[in-house]
Amino acid sequence: MIENLPKPSLLKWAMLVVLLNKGRPMGAREIDRGVAVLLNLSDPILEFRMENGKLYIQYRLAWERTKSKKLGYIEKVPDLPRTWSLTPKGKMYARKKERLFFSRVAQSDSSPN
Repeated sequence: MIENLPKPSLLKWAMLVVLLNKGRPMGAREIDRGVAVLLNLSDPILEFRMENGKLYIQYRLAWERTKSKKLGYIEKVPDLPRTWSLTPKGKMYARKKERLFFSRVAQSDSSPN
């Protein structure tokens, strides 16, 4: 098992922020690549396969899309397979989480070592 695999909650946040920042519907693979860049995921993490042979990141992000759809944060784009867009609720959630995340990063950067 690889250390430091990103938690599902972090992947969900990153997925929503990627969609928010792109400002348009995105395909699943494009979202996955955007998350990898945003989180600066290493090759060993991106290539890690679970016991069932599936890539961990692709598998987890597929589940996060499913859960986010059920929560009303994203929706499938009609007539475009595997393409997703943010809902208004998803935009509000992504902006809130993005501000919270970056405020925590700024606080940790300013704290004395």
